[in-house]
Amino acid sequence: MFGRYERLKTPCDVDKRLMEDDPSVIFAGGTDLMVKGRERNWYEQHTFLDIGQIEALKLLRKEGNWLVIGAGVTLSELISSPAAQSAAPLLCQAAEHVASCQVRNRATLAGNAANACPASDCIPALLVLGAEAAVRSLKGVREVPLLHLYRECRACLKHEGMHARTCYFPDPSRKKLYMEKGEWIESIRIPIQGPEDRYFFYKLTKNRSSEMAVINVAINLKWQQETEGYEALTCVGGMFPKPCLLGGGAGIRFGTDSTKEAVRAYAENCRREMESVKGLLTGYEYKQRTAGYLIEAGLNQMLFGIPVEEGEG
Repeated sequence: MFGRYERLKTPCDVDKRLMEDDPSVIFAGGTDLMVKGRERNWYEQHTFLDIGQIEALKLLRKEGNWLVIGAGVTLSELISSPAAQSAAPLLCQAAEHVASCQVRNRATLAGNAANACPASDCIPALLVLGAEAAVRSLKGVREVPLLHLYRECRACLKHEGMHARTCYFPDPSRKKLYMEKGEWIESIRIPIQGPEDRYFFYKLTKNRSSEMAVINVAINLKWQQETEGYEALTCVGGMFPKPCLLGGGAGIRFGTDSTKEAVRAYAENCRREMESVKGLLTGYEYKQRTAGYLIEAGLNQMLFGIPVEEGEG
């Protein structure tokens, strides 16, 4: 499966080790790496660097207006954390849809983000919440909006409709992230959701919720006190060659005077943006139609109290 294994003890050890020339891959939970290593011979010459036991990376707490989640925090720890449930309920809801309980007990949020799968359950929630990554190396730490960390990977569009068990690349950080040699994600931080904010997450799979999403939708309606309206940010997983925001990217305002026609227009605009992958994405027609419906239905549920199952497709 892999050539060597090392357990690192401190973040400084990680900084130094990643600057060495021998091929290596860091992991905390290893849920994706183990599947890839078992099915293919990518890592026979690699050293696996285990950072999962570094105590400093187990940080999970509120800092000012942010929720900070260390690279060693598992999805189960995130979901069960009162701090996370109150600060980022949308993220916790998305994390609950990842695979199975056994996988969530090992998989980490930072690892899920770094794996850069366009069909990830957590990444859409992270993007609409405005998450940032603390990217660390011997040079120091730089805060990067997660949205700006991802590279386009068109190979994903043909990856069985993004309904597959592994990524084409043994180390996604080298092909799908804007990261330099020696850099790694030390933590993820998320702006705390306000009491007036509203959110929506929906995951569609072929058979059961533990599978990879055929498509998922995350919407964050963030209350803007100065305009007395909501800024809508939307992300669809399983559609694009890299995680991205829809609806213009910068959000659109919905106020107390919003109408169903305005919601339908916003969903239609999102549908048009999906046309960029027409002819490239496996299952495009179905995914575009379904994603457009879910965006419209989700907004109708949040703004007008109409349950999704009663929405008009």
